Amino acid sequence: MMAAADRIPGSFAQDVRFAGRLLAKSPGFACAASLILALGIAGNTALFSLVDCLLLRPVPYPDSDRLVVVWSRPPKGGVSNVSAGNFLDLRDRNRVFEHMSAATPAQFNVSVEG
Repeated sequence: MMAAADRIPGSFAQDVRFAGRLLAKSPGFACAASLILALGIAGNTALFSLVDCLLLRPVPYPDSDRLVVVWSRPPKGGVSNVSAGNFLDLRDRNRVFEHMSAATPAQFNVSVEG
């Protein structure tokens, strides 16, 4: 029995030709295997791109490791956004953070004539 290191350089070409002949004998299997492989690679690439964008790269702000989000905890449980009045109280009594700001998501429709 030959070890992998003892194989002749042309053996890779032989392996490729043999694989091609086997796939040509069963084209349905070849298409299914190729499709499953392509879907797996595409899913893996999409997931890594998302993880890379959201978790691995820092946000484009100076000292981004010092940014925090403050939520409110209502009496019924869960979390919610801090109200404007509560934010003003938190900001005025703040002894922990250097700066505080508030933001809220909003959607607007802008239309201009012409």
